Amino acid sequence: MSESINEKNLKEQEKLKKFKKIKEEMIKNGYKENSGTITVAKANIYALLTAGPIALICFIIYIRKWGSIVLEFTPATTLLFFISIIACIVIHEFLHGITWSLFCKEGFKSISFGVMWKSLTPYCHCKEPLNFKAYLTGGLMPLLILGILLFIVSFFTGNHLLMNLSMLNILCAGGDTTIALLLCKYKDALFIDHPTDCGFIAFTK
Repeated sequence: MSESINEKNLKEQEKLKKFKKIKEEMIKNGYKENSGTITVAKANIYALLTAGPIALICFIIYIRKWGSIVLEFTPATTLLFFISIIACIVIHEFLHGITWSLFCKEGFKSISFGVMWKSLTPYCHCKEPLNFKAYLTGGLMPLLILGILLFIVSFFTGNHLLMNLSMLNILCAGGDTTIALLLCKYKDALFIDHPTDCGFIAFTK
């Protein structure tokens, strides 16, 4: 147990060390540091305000086509639903990472995964500065794939289980949609994930 804790501490120290090095280089090159961080508590609240309307619109569209949503909670469907949720959590972070890695000089080596244990929040961390388009694309990819695309499939197939799963994924991407709105304030900046907090640091000229 102590070894795993030490490994986590070393990992965090290395992440902070690299972040400080990049920060120093950016400031040395004439960039100004701008904070785009938000507390996990606020992120959860804003998630409903940013992703909630998207989920509501999708729900209304689905109901207008299929009339209602009927779920049969058998042991098998319940187990399948919970397994799907766990799988989506993992895929959500992987989609962040794989997309951001496409824009990184060191590829997937610049991506790390972990959990903020105080809030039990999984995260994906990109260690390299990215421009607005790259950072936004990686940030919204889980919403597009696990939320919108899954909803489209459920809409055409009438699969209620997929419909509910897509709604959960859209709401779970609320933190990402909140960060996306914060990004719009610094469209000409270079962005890097904050090493410990929810959000980013924007470097502007």
